[in-house]
Amino acid sequence: MNAPKTRIFFGFLISPAIPAIVLYAWQLFVSKKWEAEWGGAVFLIIGYIVALVFGVPTYLLLCYRRIMSLGAYLFAGFVMGALAGTLIFLPDAIKNWSASHGQSILLLINGFPIMGGIAGLLAAGVFWVVAVSGGYNKHMP
Repeated sequence: MNAPKTRIFFGFLISPAIPAIVLYAWQLFVSKKWEAEWGGAVFLIIGYIVALVFGVPTYLLLCYRRIMSLGAYLFAGFVMGALAGTLIFLPDAIKNWSASHGQSILLLINGFPIMGGIAGLLAAGVFWVVAVSGGYNKHMP
C-alpha cells in the first residue's frame, strides 16, 4: 500500500474505535465495569457498521467533490452518527407508540441521536486528522 491508501485504511480502522474507547473510559467512572464493557462493545460494533455503510460512500463522495475541509467531515460525521442513533431507537419508539408513552419520543428526539451525533463528530475528526489532513489524497478516490 502506498502512503495515502495506508492513511485512509488506518483512518477507517482507528476512527470508529475512538468514541467507543471514550465511552468506555467515561462509563468506568459512572457505572459498573460490565456496563462499561457492554456499552463500549456496542459502540464499537455500531461504529464500524456506520463507517462501512455510510462512511466509505461519504468519503468517496467528498473526495470526488474535492472537499477536504475539517468542517465538512465533522458535519458529515455528526449527521451519520445522529442518523445511526435515530435508526437504532426508532423501532422501539414505533413499537411502544401511545399517547402515554412520551418518554420514547423524548429519548428519540434528545437522547440517542445527540449521543450518536457526538460520537460521529469525534470519529470524523479523528478520521480527518489521520486520513485527510495531510492532503495526501488529492488524487483519490
